[in-house]
Amino acid sequence: MSNVTTSKIIGKAMGKSMDKTSSLQRKGENKSKSKDKSEGKTSLRNGVKSKKHPPCVALVLPCYNEEEALEHTIPTMLSLLSSLVKRGLARSSSYLYFCDDGSTDGTWGVLRASHRRYKGRVRALRLVCNVGREKALYAGLIKQVGACDAAISLDADLQDDISRIPSMLELFRAGDVDIVTAIRKNRQVDSFFKRLSAHLFYLCLRIFFRVRSENEADFRLMSERSLRALSLYRERKIYLRGLVPRMGFRQAKIYYERQARICGETKYTLGKMISLALDGITSQSTHPLRIIFFLGVAMFFGGIGLALYFLYQWKLGHTLQGWASLMLVFLFASSLQWLALGVVGEYLGKTFDEVRNNPRYLVDEEML
Repeated sequence: MSNVTTSKIIGKAMGKSMDKTSSLQRKGENKSKSKDKSEGKTSLRNGVKSKKHPPCVALVLPCYNEEEALEHTIPTMLSLLSSLVKRGLARSSSYLYFCDDGSTDGTWGVLRASHRRYKGRVRALRLVCNVGREKALYAGLIKQVGACDAAISLDADLQDDISRIPSMLELFRAGDVDIVTAIRKNRQVDSFFKRLSAHLFYLCLRIFFRVRSENEADFRLMSERSLRALSLYRERKIYLRGLVPRMGFRQAKIYYERQARICGETKYTLGKMISLALDGITSQSTHPLRIIFFLGVAMFFGGIGLALYFLYQWKLGHTLQGWASLMLVFLFASSLQWLALGVVGEYLGKTFDEVRNNPRYLVDEEML
């Protein structure tokens, strides 16, 4: 009996100790989970774990045949980085990141020499062939995911006012924002044709996307969190000025004066501008298809009305003079049909590109 009683007592004691141990383990696991959750929340906040410390900033500059301009751009931007570090707006590990969009001149040679001279401060990515400025900029931005706290994109010809970069960083650190967008005050340095075409383009954007800001450029700051979100979008045809606002992150705006090119000529031809406009409108909205639908509905009811009118005139015995009016209606209807086919074809072509799922770009070389 005593042996049985003793064994029961020992069993109860061991059970209690095991229960106590398991409860302590559960508490420890709960604490670690809550700690992990809190750390996860902290890491998602603007991509910077603490705003008390300066962020690591990447200045992303897409370039195409900018050999002459880079001789001035690289020293100027390195000097800007040094001033940002001295003012406590950027960490000493901040750097320049160039994306060479398949240049055919000596652009890559200049970038290679600068990379050797300024090891770690000048980095570069070279694409196999020219894929367009939007995709080149996207490639440069996506490469910064996990490498910096904030990335600022701007043109390699320094037409964007780099003196506004400190203000962008101050807004990023002071406010609860993930994106700071720079908007041009005017287009005085552009030609009359470019100003007119840009005005018409932004008018279309306001109609189709309800975009309120005119003269918005790709001169913007994006947090690491927003860069990670950008990498989730898989469209082949990329239009960043429409895509970035659509992501829904908190944004701030600053205004700047557009500068003249430091040297050389613009590489953005009329054909490239038209292609960008078409991609911007059709890749972000189905409004053109809806407009065609409503025009078709209007013409259908208009046709019914004209048919009833002609029948009424025929019943009254009135002679209808009609070749001119008939041809005008026919030509208008035919041109509208061709326009509708063109718009539908544009969307069909984009669907074909998405289904093929080809890579947006191919990387030839990267220098870190």
